[in-house]
Amino acid sequence: PKVILIDVNGSKVTPFLRLAINSIGGKLVHVAHCIPTDNFRKLSLTDYDYALVYGQSSIDSINAMPVRYGNTKCVITGSIILGTDRDYALLYGQNSIDPQIEHSHNERFCVVLGSTPSLEGKGRVTPVYESMIRWAKDNPGTKLYFKPHPRSDKSLWQRLVNELEAEKSVGIFTSMSECEGADFAVAAFTNAVLDVANLGVPVVWVADESEVDYFKLESYFVPRVSSYVDLPDRVNTIISNLDYYRANAKSFGKYHLGGVDNPTKYVARTLESIVKSEENFPAVDV
Repeated sequence: PKVILIDVNGSKVTPFLRLAINSIGGKLVHVAHCIPTDNFRKLSLTDYDYALVYGQSSIDSINAMPVRYGNTKCVITGSIILGTDRDYALLYGQNSIDPQIEHSHNERFCVVLGSTPSLEGKGRVTPVYESMIRWAKDNPGTKLYFKPHPRSDKSLWQRLVNELEAEKSVGIFTSMSECEGADFAVAAFTNAVLDVANLGVPVVWVADESEVDYFKLESYFVPRVSSYVDLPDRVNTIISNLDYYRANAKSFGKYHLGGVDNPTKYVARTLESIVKSEENFPAVDV
């Protein structure tokens, strides 16, 4: 083969794959499915000929890692994963997600971004969901929608909605594109903040004071919410300066996702160039 393509992070066989493919004149190429942050040790392995990364933030993160194995050439390609949540949900057999209440694009609305099932299972996400459901009941003028992670069965959210008797106050979105036009989105730790920011939706981050802001959310948006009492102030700040924070959301999205038009086609063209041994695309040595 002329190219071995991988998307796994931190595999112990990666250095050996590179040696093997290089010995016959081929290249090892990694396609990112997340932003590399130093909170996951496996992301510090960067032993590829080329790493197709989301945006400039990925290059900055790799360069900032205190310990790293391997060198590579980073190519900013955007993400072929983000924005394809409906297909991803169908892949996992979740093709019956129906809205609980109808959404009109003339109404004011906000979104809670669901975290992965592994994080939901640890309980760190429960206070986020709970707080926003209570907020929705207290603020009937702004509709609240939940956008679940594609692998989530929504059971935690549904249980909390039932316990708080909020069935008429909230709804569920099936696709990330439905989030466009939201006044703001609320999230714990999830890559979905990149999706909504790319749509021009400001983000309110809910996190303990001890959590590291790997996405630099506080640099572009309001300070984190570490207690429910902080939430109304953060929301009011965004609503009062909505145009400013929408512009910041676009800048945030470009920093993380590279501003690449049609990432899937760009990745395909990049791979074609690598197969032909033609590096006719921008690349950064790290």
